[in-house]
Amino acid sequence: GQRLSVAGAMLASAANPAFVSVDAEHSWDTHSTQNTNASLSTWGAFSGKVDDLARNLLAFKKDLVTRGKWATTTVVVMTEFGRTVKENASLGSDHGRGGLMILMGGGVKPYTDLAYKGVRAWTLPSSVDSSTPLAVTHDYRLILAEILEKKCLVPQATVKSLFFNQINPANYLLVV
Repeated sequence: GQRLSVAGAMLASAANPAFVSVDAEHSWDTHSTQNTNASLSTWGAFSGKVDDLARNLLAFKKDLVTRGKWATTTVVVMTEFGRTVKENASLGSDHGRGGLMILMGGGVKPYTDLAYKGVRAWTLPSSVDSSTPLAVTHDYRLILAEILEKKCLVPQATVKSLFFNQINPANYLLVV
């Protein structure tokens, strides 16, 4: 929460930074005892970490609204890797693909692909074990590239080069 408070002050300062990065202080690497996580950090259960994240994001939004910055700010919350689908033998989950990304802010638009059925429609593959990864639905680089181009006004050619020309702007999700 304190880190997000500092980020809000920075965004509202005369420096007017194009972006601010904040790392979570929680240990999210839950290879074992994911239900309790007491052995991995002092923050308690995994669900407590998710609750803490949600409460801090809500407080951050309120802070940005108060500072008059919400309408022009795009908040990206993402993991650096995903997790496997099924619990492993240690009652945790292992590294996988298909991580999480949350977008919020005044300029964020709903994703409107009619073919996308969302997480609620997702089903486990027919053969699942502790190494089964989640499927990757969207490349996070497309979303970050879209934000850089449309919100930070980085020229498209520069954005493409930042991602080693491995993204196609025609595939943007049109969420900002």
